[in-house]
Amino acid sequence: MVERVRVANTSILHEAIEDEVLVINVETATYFRLSDAGAAVWRAVEENATVDEIVEGVVRRYQGAREAIEQAVRGLLAELSAEALIVLEPAPAPALASGGASAMASVQLPFFPPRLEKFVDLTQLMSS
Repeated sequence: MVERVRVANTSILHEAIEDEVLVINVETATYFRLSDAGAAVWRAVEENATVDEIVEGVVRRYQGAREAIEQAVRGLLAELSAEALIVLEPAPAPALASGGASAMASVQLPFFPPRLEKFVDLTQLMSS
């Protein structure tokens, strides 16, 4: 089954700053930070890409074994979903050339598994 990913709701605020994305769940007053590959994943989420498109985009952008990258991306998506930041919905199968996969750069960068950093206090976020 093909799944499309979207930002969960209007209570989730997000802003890209250079190679990072800051996400705030207004309802829980929880702050999150994604960088590098994690930020690339979030940008694809903003475009309502499918899981396969997101994986393909990260594989194109970063150097590494496809299986390891796919596992890391799917793990991050599961974590984002568990934090109620994103929603995965059934979707018709799209062409891989659209959405998140085409939006990512063609220069391959070293791949480091994406990490969702969680902060319950703004001062904690600012001091890290």
